[in-house]
Amino acid sequence: MIYANSLRLLVPVAVMAMSVSVSTRANAQSFSDLAAFGGLIVSPSGAFTPIGSENGQTVAEHTALSFRYTGWRYDIDDAVHNNMAVTYAHRIGGSRFSLSFTGAYLQLACSCAVWASGGVGLKTMLWSSNSTRTTASRAAHVALDLTTGGARYSGPGHAIAKASSGVLDIGIGVATFKHTRLSIALHPGIGYGQLESVDATGHGTRALLGASMSWRMPMGLSLDVGVQRIVLAGGPTQFGGGLSWRGK
Repeated sequence: MIYANSLRLLVPVAVMAMSVSVSTRANAQSFSDLAAFGGLIVSPSGAFTPIGSENGQTVAEHTALSFRYTGWRYDIDDAVHNNMAVTYAHRIGGSRFSLSFTGAYLQLACSCAVWASGGVGLKTMLWSSNSTRTTASRAAHVALDLTTGGARYSGPGHAIAKASSGVLDIGIGVATFKHTRLSIALHPGIGYGQLESVDATGHGTRALLGASMSWRMPMGLSLDVGVQRIVLAGGPTQFGGGLSWRGK
């Protein structure tokens, strides 16, 4: 099958098991589509489900540290792809901009070889329903999250991935019992991915669509869950979660 042969050339078999397991619906995808998907899903720009937090204020927290996990597979015959990461974010002074750094790796459940990756992000608040400096019990926001980074495969071929993305964070938050807070957000966006290997190189863009929920406790700790798709016919849905600490 032409599709499978092209994909085997593009991405190491140990990482992209869709060369043998993806459904026939993906046959219509171009080489650029597959390269974009592959570059994004191994890099921080697309590898992890989004984290959304509405703190009821007009700016993000001063500091945030997140431990993240995202897993995906094509079907029950495919191995689970495990993504682990640590993300540190810091607000730039009193502005609405936050800078973040992510270190991560992706490993198949059946393989010792990994994709090691890193990325940097810039997030800015575009709009907030709260116009005061106090914390609102109910609030909504729209933010823009820009990320870029890359990854390298430790197995045969040492393939390289590069990716960037721009994603909106459209969220709402409400104060709940005992000074806790619940946040829900949608995350539509677009991403660019590139894969380089000994056999082939490709690049392209794909739409991103995600959703997240965060439950924050009084001391700044929060439980985060999310879902995301790098839009590709026959492609997998990513599910993730994590633990974050946010300091004022």
